[in-house]
Amino acid sequence: MGLSYYEMEQYENSLAHLKAARIIYIEVKGEDSEDVKDITDLIESLADEMNDFPGVDADETDFPELDKQADIEKVNDNIKKHMSLGHDKDKNHNSDEAKINYLNALNLTNTIEENDENTETIANINFYLGRICKKLEEYKEAEEYLIASINSFTGLHGANYFETARSYSQLGDVYYYQDDYHNAIKKP
Repeated sequence: MGLSYYEMEQYENSLAHLKAARIIYIEVKGEDSEDVKDITDLIESLADEMNDFPGVDADETDFPELDKQADIEKVNDNIKKHMSLGHDKDKNHNSDEAKINYLNALNLTNTIEENDENTETIANINFYLGRICKKLEEYKEAEEYLIASINSFTGLHGANYFETARSYSQLGDVYYYQDDYHNAIKKP
């Protein structure tokens, strides 16, 4: 599309479309892929060429990404996508792939500013990671994720919050499956 606009002498549209395509390539293929390098070279070449045309401002070739709000929305959409995939894999008894998707969602949370909404998201991801690790009999990891979930939910809503209780229930199961009956029944 960017090249089509170039042929129609709509240079700013051409550059904008190529930059948008570059962002998509980065997301899909990774920053170091050959396709990203090729489109980056094409954009720089086009920008240099466009600078020769009167009335065209192509000096901005540092590829500013989407504005901050759009970036946050994109990250949140990807978090939701990975969570949904994790849930689907879990329902289909593919716990290993579910865990991978939950971990991807958790890693994405590192790129956004922490606030109450994001803390709630992180708490939910930790809950699901704890649950899936319990299914995989990875009890130490399950314990860590569930304790993180409990701490987040308690900090946001208090100890009597439903999700806090669910996290405690899962944590009790983790202790029970390790024959740690003392911790399994210990009151918070």
